[in-house]
Formats: sequence, structure tokens, C-alpha cells
Amino acid sequence: MRQFSQWIFGGLIALAVGLWVAVWPQQVAAATPPLAMAKDAQPIWPAHHPLPTSSIELKHLAQAGYRRAQFLYALRLDYGLEGAEAPLNAMEWYAMPAQAGSTWAQIKLGDLYFRGRGVPQSAEKAHDWYERAAQGGDPLGALAAAMLLIRQEGPAEQWPRVVKWLQQAVQHNIPLAHTALCLMGVRKLETTGFDQELGLQSCRQAVQKREPFAGYLLGDWYWQQADEIRQDPNQLADGQEVKKLRQQAMNWFAKAAAMEVYEPALLPSPQMRLAQKLPPHWIEVLEPLVSAQRSSVVDAAYRLGHYSLKSDNRTQRRRAVNWLHKAAEHGNPDAQFNLGMAYAQGRAVARNMERALYWYNLAAEQGDLSAQFNLALLYYQGKWVKRDFHLARVWFEKAAEAGDPQAMDHLGDIYRQGRGVPADSDKAIAWYLKSAEGGNVYALTSLGDIYQAGEGVEKDVEESLRWYRQAADLGHRSAQGNLADLYRLGEGVEKSLPRAIYWYEKAALQGDALSQNWLGILYQEGRGVEKDLKSAFKWFKASAEQGYPFAQYNLAVLYRDGHGTPQDDRKARQWLLKAAHQDRSEAQNSLGVLFERGLGGKKSAVEAAAWYRRAIRGGSLRARYNLGMLYYRNRDFGSRREALQWLNAAYDAGLIEAETALARIYLSQRSPLFDAEKGERFLRSAAERGNGDAQSLLGVLLTFEKPLGIDYSEAIRWLRKGAEQGNAEGQFHLGYMYHMGIGLEKNSRSAVKWYREAAKKGVAEAANNLGTLYFEGNGVDRDVYKAVSWYLKAANLGHVPAWHNLGNHYRHGIGVGIDKKAARRYFQRAAKKGLLASQLALGEMYESGEGGRRSLKEAAYLFGKVAKSSRDGKYRLARLYLNNGPDNKQRYAIKLLTQAAKAGHPSAQYGLAAIYLEQEKPSDPVTQQTREAYQLLLKSRQGGITEADALITALEKRLPEDEKQTRMMSKPSL
Repeated sequence: MRQFSQWIFGGLIALAVGLWVAVWPQQVAAATPPLAMAKDAQPIWPAHHPLPTSSIELKHLAQAGYRRAQFLYALRLDYGLEGAEAPLNAMEWYAMPAQAGSTWAQIKLGDLYFRGRGVPQSAEKAHDWYERAAQGGDPLGALAAAMLLIRQEGPAEQWPRVVKWLQQAVQHNIPLAHTALCLMGVRKLETTGFDQELGLQSCRQAVQKREPFAGYLLGDWYWQQADEIRQDPNQLADGQEVKKLRQQAMNWFAKAAAMEVYEPALLPSPQMRLAQKLPPHWIEVLEPLVSAQRSSVVDAAYRLGHYSLKSDNRTQRRRAVNWLHKAAEHGNPDAQFNLGMAYAQGRAVARNMERALYWYNLAAEQGDLSAQFNLALLYYQGKWVKRDFHLARVWFEKAAEAGDPQAMDHLGDIYRQGRGVPADSDKAIAWYLKSAEGGNVYALTSLGDIYQAGEGVEKDVEESLRWYRQAADLGHRSAQGNLADLYRLGEGVEKSLPRAIYWYEKAALQGDALSQNWLGILYQEGRGVEKDLKSAFKWFKASAEQGYPFAQYNLAVLYRDGHGTPQDDRKARQWLLKAAHQDRSEAQNSLGVLFERGLGGKKSAVEAAAWYRRAIRGGSLRARYNLGMLYYRNRDFGSRREALQWLNAAYDAGLIEAETALARIYLSQRSPLFDAEKGERFLRSAAERGNGDAQSLLGVLLTFEKPLGIDYSEAIRWLRKGAEQGNAEGQFHLGYMYHMGIGLEKNSRSAVKWYREAAKKGVAEAANNLGTLYFEGNGVDRDVYKAVSWYLKAANLGHVPAWHNLGNHYRHGIGVGIDKKAARRYFQRAAKKGLLASQLALGEMYESGEGGRRSLKEAAYLFGKVAKSSRDGKYRLARLYLNNGPDNKQRYAIKLLTQAAKAGHPSAQYGLAAIYLEQEKPSDPVTQQTREAYQLLLKSRQGGITEADALITALEKRLPEDEKQTRMMSKPSL
């Protein structure tokens, strides 16, 4: 039996989706007038005769001349209810009642000519029969005549006739006629010249009569008006007007979608057949309009759901899912696909992959490309459903056969990687080529990869370059990055770092993490572009934030070293942790170092060891070395045996630093593993292999008697080698050798040079000594300001003597303004570390009240600490007690002063002599105490105490000539 819905709506309406209209047979029956008797009074139906139960009886009634029987018999022949379809016989039987005035027989004759069934197709004859029915007063005949002309899209002069027949149908209350006028108004304006406002009015009237197609047409018209305003380059888009029009569109879609989907029976009811009043869906020329009526409810629901799902309003999104459900349940593949997407992504509904698969399957079975591709992708990726490469391939193939380049590309991947099928390079390339013909950049890039690696084909870098360039020119970032790699390496093309940077930047700006990282490296190293650490930092950060572990490590190094960004161990640790969790062994090793040293966070030998071990599993040689050193330095944590095990493992793998570390262990005289011969062998081997650390260490050890013996010439040779390699230890010690003139001629300028290099690398002693040379003007022009600058650098590195030196500068205002409080702070820091000179200076400040409160108790405490090991402390403490009491400390003060004097302290000698002489008068005879005072004064004078001259002269007047000793004294140095 023929299904009318298979026929297409000619070229009349380019509908994106099928539409539906409700048809109420009762209304049609009520609106259709009963057939009048023909002039020859041909009988219509036997009085009180029921509808025959057999075709034989119906045929007898037809042969007896009953018009209704003739029509119904023709209908059965036409649609094969008597066996095979017999349109030619049907035409003979239709003709009889048609000639007698049966409008439905006339309409069906029009259908036969319209379709060309049993007769040659003739739109003109079809129109004649439809028009005869219309002239006979049948409004559906009028509608059929109008729709035939509409479908033919004839000349302009025919349109008044179309309007005439449609208005006739409207006057007879045929809702479908309102919809036809609506269609003319909103879709056929240019052809018909029909008044748009009348068309829109007809649309509204049709909607009032519950015609869904009219509601859909109105919604679509308002939506297009909004699009025209938004896209018109000649006028500024009015956002409010667009929003208003789209809201009107949604309102009309909602009216259409809210109507019921009417599915008419294939055959009319017996009562209608007896009344010879058939529904419009049996008029074949009306089939597209009727089909649109049926499908418009579904399609309006789909568009409501599709648009509302994008709303920011949560309630709107939930309603969208309801509309999509209605459309999807009535078979709309677009709605089924969108509903599948909603469930897959958890948009407006809870994520439910089972429901997503269900709706994707329904849409895919109907040929929806997007659904087929998504369904294949779910099975291919296996993230939300069980991975099934077979089903993935089946659906990719269906999408590919329909021309989807993405599906072709994935099929290429399947055959290239042998997923669910044996790997087949030929099939992979074939699918990639098909996809590439469709402009798929992923396929183009894959072809480039295949030829570059020689996968199943002969390696051909030039061919690879050709495919990469095509994809790169189309904007594919991975291809752009690959093309940049070829230019950077000079493979298949002349090496060009500027061209590499050009393509890396294009890919990087599109977010390609690998290209961003390479840009960072090139800017960091200044290759092909001026060195720019800030740009390097920018690109490393962009790549790292995308999770690329190499960039995360590179970014961490910049934070750790303070290159291109302020130094920040905390951030360095954060980024190293991210890279380490992605199994980057170099990051794991560096993270271990931070944990070991407590940089950027807590200090933990346990955590450090754990990260070193992970790095070792990843193949890091340096982590073996670091783990060995960690065990060696942490006696409570590791053992010497484990330390040697890991250091030897690193040494056996060729890590020269491990060889140097083993040398240090064996050469340490405090180590139970001390073995000078073995240590020297390791050390010389590492030094001769060019390790700067080993060279410097060897140089330093050769300046001591043990364990290697002094050899200044060799020491300087090795120190110079290490220093020239940039080793800070070697630079400092070479500077010291020049400074002190050890093993070579003293050369302060060379000392300054090497101290400066070491100081730049953070050697605090070098910075402090450099400050001293600037203060003294030794090897450089004297510059107390630069002296302070270098002292500050050393102080910031924790160098205790530098704190003391800064204390003196602030105390006396040398190179800085006088700041007694700052001086006291620096002295306090150094004093706490046990520096005697700072303890003395701080004691003096407490004694005098400089830079803060005066405290003789604090002064006495500090002087007392120094007195335990220094004559200066004894002298200062003695003087404090002598000058300030208390009385019970005077004898102790004399004792301290005597000890200091015996230790050769000039001021103590002078002071003690003065105390002795205070007890005598010039006229008193010379005693043993007088002679002791005289000897003390002579020693103090030799020590530079010029005040002793007056007392010496006075005493010599009292002493015998042979006891005077001033003539034997040498002049003190100035």
C-alpha cells in the first residue's frame, strides 16, 4: 500500500525539518457539503443499504450505477485493496462519478494525473480536475488546485488564482487553507508578491485553529528577522530588538510544540467513506503540506530545546530538555543527538552515559552524522563506556561513508595503530588521504607524521614537510609546531631558527603547549632570537598551565634561579611537584633537592629520599648521586654503606660528580672511610676528566700538608682550571692565593677579579673579602660605598664577619650615614654567632649607651665571654670594673689587667703601670714595683701607646743611669 509521506514537496519549501498539522476529520466532514444528485439523477447509494462487507457486493453496486459505490470501488482498485494496484481501471471507475459531479472522484482523477499513475503525468489535466471539484463547491478541491499551482511556481499572473482558491477554502473554514496562505506570506513573497502582513495574519489565524505548521512558520520568520538584523553590515545590530524578535520566535515555536502530534489513519473511517468525505491527507497534491503539519510539532519542540539549552537560565535549560525529549521521542534525529549530548555532558540533566548512548544510537540509526561520530568516539575513547574498537569502527565507517572527514581521520588512526583490527598502513593512509581531501587538518598532520617516521612507507621528510605545510597553512597548531621542528632541526628543509620561531609562535598563540615550551627554550638560550628571559618565562608559564611537564620543570627552574622573574622557591616547588607527578625524573630529582634543603617549604630528608628514588626509577643519574650524598650527610637517616652504594652506582653510570663526591669522602680525615690513596685516585681522575669541582678541590687540598701534601705550583694550576670553568670554590681560593701571595706573587687586582666572579655565584667569603679590598683600596681604587655594597651581599648570604664589618661602617658612618642602632643590630647578630670582635664592639656600645640603652651588666657579660680566650676581653672587662666599680671587683680587675699585660696587650701594660705609679711619689725611692712599671711602660710604648712617653721620662729621672733603656728602643711603627 502506497505511503504518501514518501513523496517530496517538489521545490516548494526548503524545510530544514519535517512539519506536522492536526487534521480533524469531523471538521472536514462538517465543512464539506453533501454531493448533490446529478442532472440525470444517477443514484448515489441504495436507500438504507449498509457498507458492503465484500468487494464483490461493492462491485455489483458500482456496476448498478451507484456513484458512491463506483467511487469506493475505484478507490480500492487505485490503492491495491483488490490485489495489485490498478490505477488504469480505477480511472475508469473514478470517471463515472466524476462526470456525474462527484468532487472527490474529480479530486482523485486529479491525483492520478498529478502522479502519472495509469496515465501520462500531466499537471495541467490534474489542475483541471482539481479546479472542477473547486467549481463544484468542494473547498478541498480549491485547496488542491491552489497547492498544485504553488508547487509548480508558475508565472506571476497565476498567483491571483491561487489566492482566490485559498480564500474559497478559508471561507469554508478549512484550517489548512489558512496555513497555505501563511506559507505564501512568509516563504513565497518574492515570487507571489503576496502581502506580507496578510500572510502573517493568516499564520496567526491558522494557529488559533491549532495549525502547528503555521506556528512553526511564524517562529522561523521571527528568528530569521533577528538574524538579518544581527548580520546586516549596513546597520548596527540592535541587541534589544534581536532579543525581542527571538523571544517572539520562541513563543510561536512553543505554541506549535505544545500541540499534539496527529497521526491520521491510512484509511478514513467507514462512516466517512459512506459519506464520500475523505480527509486531506488522502489528497496527494496536499501531501507535503499535510506532512509538514505532522512534523512541525516535533521540529518546533526541537528548536525550542536546541535554543533554550544554551540559555544562562537554569529553568530554561531544564525546559529545553523536556522539549528535546518530546521531539526525540517522535523520532527527530537532531533532537535525539542533542539529547544525547545533554546526557553525555551533564547539561541541564545529571550525566547519564547510558541515556546518552540510547539517544545517540537512535539518531545514528537514522543517519545523523554527528551522532554516528560521537557514538563512535565514545566507544573509541572508552572513557565513559566500555571501550569497543569494533563498534567504534562500525560507526566511524557509517559516518565516513556519508562523507564525514573526521570519521575518516579516526579510521586512519584505527588502522594505523591497529585498534580492534590488524595494523594496516595502507588502509590508514587511504583513510587519511580521503579525510585530507575534505580539508581535515588532523589527517594532513598524520600524513606528515607517517612520512616523517617512515611508518609503512619509505621515510620521506620532504613529503612530510608538504603535508605539514598544508595543515599549518590551514591553521592546525600541531602541524605548525611540527613544521617549526623541521626548520629548527634542518630536516627536509634548510635549517632556519627564525622560520622555526615564526611557526612556533603561530602554534603557541593557538595554545599549543609543545610550541610554547620550545619558544621558551629558544628565548632562554637566545637561539634565533635575542635572549629574553622574561619572554622565556611567559611561554614556559603558558605551556606549564596547560599541564605540559617539560614546561612545568623549565618554569620551576626559572623561579628557583630567579631568571626572568623574581626568585621564588615556593613557586619553584609547586611547579616541580606538578611535573614530578607526571613522572618527569629531572623534576623529581630537583624536588628532592628542595625538600633536602628546606627551600620553598618544609625540610624533610624522608621526602627528599622518596623523590630521589622516584627519579632513579625514571633513569636519573644525578638522583643516584643526590641520594647517596643525602645518606652520607644524614647519619640518623641513612648509612655510609647505602651512601657508597648509590654514589658508586652513579659513578659506574659515568656521573663525574659522583667520582668527586667519593674522593671527598675518602679524603676526609674525620671519616672512618678515610683512604688518602683511594681518594686522591678518584679526585685526580675526576679533575683530569674536566670536572671543575674536582679541579678546585684538588687545588685547595694541595695547599695543606695533609692529606696530599703541599704543592703550591700544582695547587694554583688546578685552582685556575677549576676557576676558568666557573667553579666558585676554585675562583674564591685562587683569589685568596693572589690576595695573600701564597705560591705566587701577591696580585691584588687578580684577587679582585676572582673574588668578584666567586661573589657573583654567591660565595659569601669572596664578597666579604672584596668589600675589604675596596675599603682598603687594595687592587682597586678605594671606594667605601662599594665596600659596603659587597659587605651587604656577604651579610645577606649569612657571612658573620660581614655583619661585623657592616656594624663598624654604620657605627662610624663610613660609606653610609651613621646609624648606631643598625650598627648595634649587626654586632648583635655576629656576637650571637660567637665572633669575638663583635662581642667586644657590642660590649663597648652597651658600656657607652651607643645605639640604645646603656647596660654595664650586658657590657660586663660580653667582655667576660671574650676574656676567656682573648687578652682584649680581659683588658676591656678590667677597665670596665676599674672605671665603674663595684669596689669588690677592683682586685679582680687588677688581676685581669695583669693577665692582659702579660699577654702583651699594650693598653693593659700602660694601665697596669699607671696603677703601680699612682701609689708612689716622685721623691720616693725606686722600688721593685717602680722597675716593673718602667718595664710595662716600655712595652706599651713599643706597642704604640704614645701616652707612655711622659711617664717614661718622669721615671728615668729617678732611675740610675745603667737602668735606663730608652736608648735601646726602636721607633714604633706608625
